[in-house]
Amino acid sequence: MNSSSPFLTERTSLADTPAGRIAIAVAILAALVLWLLAAGRPAACPCGTVRLFVADAASPQTSQQVADWYSALHIVFGLALWLWLDTIRPHWPVGRRLLVAFASAAIWEAVENLPFIIAVFGNAPGAPPYAGDSILNAVADTLFVVLGFLIGRALPGWAMLTLALGLEALVWSMANDGYALGALRVLGLPV
Repeated sequence: MNSSSPFLTERTSLADTPAGRIAIAVAILAALVLWLLAAGRPAACPCGTVRLFVADAASPQTSQQVADWYSALHIVFGLALWLWLDTIRPHWPVGRRLLVAFASAAIWEAVENLPFIIAVFGNAPGAPPYAGDSILNAVADTLFVVLGFLIGRALPGWAMLTLALGLEALVWSMANDGYALGALRVLGLPV
C-alpha cells in the first residue's frame, strides 16, 4: 500500500484540537455540576454571600466559597498531575495532558462530595469541620488543580517540590490540616 494515500491518514480525536479540548472540558464541567446538583450540594454558600477567600478554617463557609486554605492543596494536586502525566505520557501534547488533569480534578470533586467521603473527612479525629463543597467551591477547586498543572509545567522539579512542601506547610499552619495530617487522621493515627 502507498503510505502517502489520503485514506491512510493518522486518526485524530476530539481531544487533539483546541476547540475539541474546550468542548470536552465544558462537557466535563457540566457533568460535574449536574452530579453535584443531583447530590444535593448547594450552588453557593447557604449563608447567602459569595466571598473570594475564607481564612478561618473552622468557618462553616470553608469549602463553600471560591477559595480557602484547601485551595493550596488543589494546586499541589495539579503539580502532582503534571509530574505524573509528564512521566507516563511525555509524548502527548500538553493540551491532552491538561484535559486529563482537568477530568481527574472533576472526578475527585465528584467523589469528594459523596456522603461517605464527607463523613470520613468530617468525622476524622482532630479534623477541621467539613460538610462537603458548594458547587462554586468544587468548580473553583477544579480550576485550582488546572492552575497547579500549569505552574508545574513551568517549573523545574526542585521548584515544584519546594512549592508543594511550602503549600503543605502553609495549610498545616493555617488550617491544622493537609495531605500528611489528613492521611494520618483517616488512618486513625493520633496527630
